[in-house]
Amino acid sequence: MLAYKEVVEQLYSYSVAEFTKQSDRSSRIAARTKAQTWGVTERDEDDNDENDRIAPLVPIPGQAGESVLASLRERLGDLQRDFTARVNVLLGDLAYQPDTDMRFLGVVMNFNDVYRPVRRRRVAKEKERERPRWEEQAQ
Repeated sequence: MLAYKEVVEQLYSYSVAEFTKQSDRSSRIAARTKAQTWGVTERDEDDNDENDRIAPLVPIPGQAGESVLASLRERLGDLQRDFTARVNVLLGDLAYQPDTDMRFLGVVMNFNDVYRPVRRRRVAKEKERERPRWEEQAQ
């Protein structure tokens, strides 16, 4: 949840920086229009390049070479897949709880069948670990 919050803050920071660039450009266009000067000059283009370097409110990793928005989208996708996998395991574990309230919690959490519960195989792994001990004790 904290990683998701961090990415959302970075996305907000990116959008504020983009809005600032756009509003600055719009104000320059309005000033040129008011002075009855039309078009964009080379100086405006150079100023635009400098404005592309507006520092975001929150530092965004990978900002130097790659597209910031693409990296944020990729990070959000990774977080979504991780969250879904964890919820699937949680729901799978809740389905096999002896307490009926816990099983009902699993049903309520997945009421619309959005998630696909997966049961962890801890029991099988523990039996495999204990099997050699049983064979050693039998000998």
